[in-house]
Amino acid sequence: MVWCLMKPQGFGDYWPDGEFVGWKEPLKKYYDNEMPHEKKVAMGMTKRIYYSEFSKKFSKDLGRLEAVECPKEFLTIKKYNNLADLIDTQDRLLAVSEALKSIIEDVEPEVHQFWPLKIISRRGEAYPVNYYGMVVGRFLDSFDYEQSRKENWRHSGDSYVPRSTMKKKDFSEMVMSAKVIGGAHLWREPKVSKINLYFSDELQERIERAGLRLFKRYKLKDV
Repeated sequence: MVWCLMKPQGFGDYWPDGEFVGWKEPLKKYYDNEMPHEKKVAMGMTKRIYYSEFSKKFSKDLGRLEAVECPKEFLTIKKYNNLADLIDTQDRLLAVSEALKSIIEDVEPEVHQFWPLKIISRRGEAYPVNYYGMVVGRFLDSFDYEQSRKENWRHSGDSYVPRSTMKKKDFSEMVMSAKVIGGAHLWREPKVSKINLYFSDELQERIERAGLRLFKRYKLKDV
């Protein structure tokens, strides 16, 4: 079986309100003094720096982040006491607790990128649980639109967009190709909008057994 995780709606324990601190300054220094010209050309930044071009790598299939591209601190506007084990931060960068990171690395080692991300409130209080920025390293095209219930979807450019009224039963009619998925445990589907991540059944079971808190998720159909 396959599971999908939806994006969190509104700020809270799954999406703490805040911003990166100390991220742009090192990037500007890197751009001015060390960034290869061919990389500036590839990212469309020959005349000036665009921080949004760096943050695209948080959620798109653009390769691993260099150390200078990884945010190190996330400053929240309020103190959070019970953050989920998977959270959204800024610019679609996901962060995971150490417990979730360990499970992901155990079932799928050396596929995804992690680095320490310190979460701090505006009062300077560090969140007591270790978190890590995460860039998903696997992108698949396993959604089978032809075998799915087409009434649940609309096209937008090259993407498929689920109806906003989709319920649990509707997601159970979302068909994924087992052949394309193969032995993958965690991935993104660039051609499907509004759905954040996809999990294998094994990863879902490990997360459930550990009692971890994640975004709302639905069981899909794989054939």
